[in-house]
Amino acid sequence: ALYHYDTYIICAVNDSDYFVSTTGDAASWSNPGITNGPADKLVTAPSFTATKDILVLAHQPDEVRTSIDPFTGAWSEVPYYVGDGSSDITSLIVMNGVLFIGKEDGLYALPVDGRPVLVLSFKEQKKASNFKYHTNFQGIEYVSAGDDILEVITGASVAINIDYMGPLALSPELAATGTIKGLTNDGKNLYAVYLVGSDYIIYMGRERRDDKVGLRWEWIPYINLGANVCGSIQVMQRSGQNAKLWFAYGTNIAYVVLSDNPTGDSNYRFTTQGYLITTYLTGGYDTWQKVMYQLWTIAKNLTATINVKVYYMKDAEVSWTLLATIITNDVQSVDLASLYCQKVRLKIELNSNDSTKTPILQEFIYRGVLQPEQTRTLDMTVILGQSDSRRPSSDLSFLEGGRIASAPITMKDLRFETTRYIMFMPNSPTEIEVVDETSRQPSYRARIRAQVLNWTAP
Repeated sequence: ALYHYDTYIICAVNDSDYFVSTTGDAASWSNPGITNGPADKLVTAPSFTATKDILVLAHQPDEVRTSIDPFTGAWSEVPYYVGDGSSDITSLIVMNGVLFIGKEDGLYALPVDGRPVLVLSFKEQKKASNFKYHTNFQGIEYVSAGDDILEVITGASVAINIDYMGPLALSPELAATGTIKGLTNDGKNLYAVYLVGSDYIIYMGRERRDDKVGLRWEWIPYINLGANVCGSIQVMQRSGQNAKLWFAYGTNIAYVVLSDNPTGDSNYRFTTQGYLITTYLTGGYDTWQKVMYQLWTIAKNLTATINVKVYYMKDAEVSWTLLATIITNDVQSVDLASLYCQKVRLKIELNSNDSTKTPILQEFIYRGVLQPEQTRTLDMTVILGQSDSRRPSSDLSFLEGGRIASAPITMKDLRFETTRYIMFMPNSPTEIEVVDETSRQPSYRARIRAQVLNWTAP
């Protein structure tokens, strides 16, 4: 365990030995001989009774001890026992001045009376990563829970609001599951590293207000580390104007500059290639066919080697096909070979051979038209005549029964010797009176508008 207290950096090793330093230099570490305190986790928390913060340690599976002066005295002789020994402590978290203890089976609070309180139970979702990773972002604590990210707003020893908001659960189009490996923030964005399949991917997310759906979390895959193992991630500034996102990268340590203005920062470096994949475009009609035919783009910084490539995947396809390569700046339109499909999604690929420059795609429009579902409407007029076997009132009553038909109506079309299945449309049948042109006598009729169904009787 590694933490800081007063002016000291504290490192707990070998279960019971502690080394402290005020500078972190190799020659400055010393062993103060702290007793009675093997530590797996360390944190600084407000004191229950005194005016000075206390140093808190956790020892697996369920012990918590405190000390107000760990360098000259021992830890508290009698530990606090949190939960039971069947699940390990995964974290120590201070939220709103209250010490919380994360365990594999839940989140516990340790209030002033020293009696641990279970505030969030995960006994049915017990997992080694529950509450292991956490970060305080804009006054709210975000913790790992069941390989998702849980937003926790707390009061005095009570979690008063919780909500899942992780990148994979809120992004069904990704169609992926993953294991969370780290969590941090830079004050503007959250960063979470996930193991998805065999790849380690760092996602960046924040809440954003959208005119259509209101306030919501939006995530993007920020850095793909491939198979390079990453089990730790942290934002630190150290030097320079901008903070850096540091992360484990296989057997190495790497960082990315978190610039306030990447395109205007001469120290920022861009990768040679990156891409985003859209959700499926359906035009709001999932079952209707579409004819897609034109692509509009607004872009900057483009050349022959700094370009934007657009790929498509339609319907049940599982591979990408190149749609267009954009190398011209400003507003451009490209007429394309038409695509006939029910749904299509795009892959926007940004390419650059200069690490100081990146193509910028400000907006794109993929144009197409809807081809309505194949339907046919019949407009029929039935003469309600009087005869020995027919009465207008009986015929009208029979036709009105079509309004409440609970199954498709079978209609025999004697003109073409075919059978059609129909359903009446609103206001059918409509009663009308027509004057016969020959006899000049009024006749009684019913007008029916019906939709032919694309259906065959089973």
